[in-house]
Amino acid sequence: MSDSKVYAEPRTYANNTFRTMNHEYTILRNGTFHGRESIEGAKIQYIAGISKDAAALCIACLDPKFPKLRDELDSLILEYGEELKPGLHLVASLTPESAKEKGRHGIITSSVQNILHA
Repeated sequence: MSDSKVYAEPRTYANNTFRTMNHEYTILRNGTFHGRESIEGAKIQYIAGISKDAAALCIACLDPKFPKLRDELDSLILEYGEELKPGLHLVASLTPESAKEKGRHGIITSSVQNILHA
């Protein structure tokens, strides 16, 4: 991964909590996701902030019936993602192992309201 994509590495957000209107999500130091029961403890491959328009593209990649869409989600995160900040949607792809275990490719949240830094 190039240095310009450091924002997409889970370690960039280690121990940060992201608040949306209805939920809080935390990325632990070991790169696992917490705050959504369906993917609790899953390892994150990539994570970033995305615009509403880019979120619409990523939603199509969440269908677990099509395993190759996980790779497409990675590509979209790297293409459209930026450093997470209030106003952007949080998007995260799971590692192939976690995707298989959880039966999901990743998550897209509503827009982030604020970030609690560790």
